[in-house]
Amino acid sequence: MKKFLISKTPFIRSVDLGSMSTTRMMYDYLVAFISFIMFGFVINGLIPYINGEITQVYYLIKPFINVLVGILCSVTFEAIYILIFKKVKGFRALITETHYSFGFMVGLVISLLLPVRVPLYIIIIGCFIGNICLKMIFGGLGKNIFNPALLAYAILFVVFNKIIVNSMNEQVLILSNTLNITATQAPVPAMRELMLKLGNLSFTSSSLIRQFGSLFNLFVGFKGGNLGEVSGFLCVLAYIYLVIRKSINWRVPIFYVATVFVISYAAAIINKMNGTLYGIWFPVFNLLSGSILFGAVFLATDYVTTPKTPNGKIIYAILLGIVTSFIRLLIGFDGVCISIILVSLLTPVIDLIASKIRGPIINSKVIIYYVLISFVFLIISAYIVYQTTNLSFFNKIFKN
Repeated sequence: MKKFLISKTPFIRSVDLGSMSTTRMMYDYLVAFISFIMFGFVINGLIPYINGEITQVYYLIKPFINVLVGILCSVTFEAIYILIFKKVKGFRALITETHYSFGFMVGLVISLLLPVRVPLYIIIIGCFIGNICLKMIFGGLGKNIFNPALLAYAILFVVFNKIIVNSMNEQVLILSNTLNITATQAPVPAMRELMLKLGNLSFTSSSLIRQFGSLFNLFVGFKGGNLGEVSGFLCVLAYIYLVIRKSINWRVPIFYVATVFVISYAAAIINKMNGTLYGIWFPVFNLLSGSILFGAVFLATDYVTTPKTPNGKIIYAILLGIVTSFIRLLIGFDGVCISIILVSLLTPVIDLIASKIRGPIINSKVIIYYVLISFVFLIISAYIVYQTTNLSFFNKIFKN
């Protein structure tokens, strides 16, 4: 009796998607990332250089240097690992094995997640952690438990927190001087941290947004931030491109962003206390600040660490939005990175639950599953919204 051989994802049936392959998917990501790299160069290098805020050519081309260092280090680390532990014979075999490991993607994503002015040795350390400790040791592409670039970034942020934050603040200050706006010195514009730093002031929505120029500035990307998270507009374009190319599933980004929007909007309404709908700026501000859009398109859609079933992807995305909202609104930092890491731990459980409600037949058991899941999500979301009424900075914003 023959047995089915089951391996870990990513895998795709070519009969379904024609010319689709892992190689094509990876290069679709690379094409999308090029726009972020070029925009990062313009906003963080070229414009400040033209305006005299930076004078060294090194910092003019620093976005390109970061990306090149990340890619080269990642490929080199994986090539050394393959040479030593897989004992491949011949240079051509080594090149082939390294190519199909797609190690460059880890270093590229790490460089996009870090501030432009971060020291290069931090990128190098991150590539070693991501490519060797979190990917190759687990067996290579498709066998990693966590998203290696994302967890490597989280480790870097904890270990080198002060350096990364200072690098971010330097870039924010340079850009704010260039654009003549009053920018916050927070590493990310997480709402609670931002409000606590300015807690002695009386806020209105306009005074809060004015720190970044306008919502338009946030959407286009005229703000300080990591190289990859700056432009919401580019995130939207990248999402459309990757969905058309079928390199990502449309469900996760849509349901993730929608969940964060709804919870933020509910917090705006309940803190307004007058029942009007005039709080729309707050969820928009929450989505455009920080790395939610970038995370939704590029990080939350990782094939290895996200559920495989359609219903599982929706459950995963909604839960991810709830956890992100909890961290951003109640704890007080960006929350996207840690949210994706934490929720990805539940991927096997989510797929198990989703498999029980999958299929064309809707019976009483399936309805009970849907009701229970919806009820749990609703209770947690209501708790998050209710707790915002106990935070003084919300009262200061919405009373005006």
